[in-house]
Amino acid sequence: MGMDPRETLDAALDAARDIAANATDNAAEMIYHAGEALKGDVSGGASGIAASAADIAATALAKGKEAIGR
Repeated sequence: MGMDPRETLDAALDAARDIAANATDNAAEMIYHAGEALKGDVSGGASGIAASAADIAATALAKGKEAIGR
């Protein structure tokens, strides 16, 4: 049984939209945390930046797997 190219494309586009939306939200959080680091809370700022970056990566991986059906 083959995969329907249209469904595959739709799933890929949906995943890309979700990944981009999540990355945009987390980029805003990263900017906030960078400001906190500049204000003196280096540990908290760096921790927040790392958490946001990890969330972007985890979401991209999950959505990518979902899009290819794994």
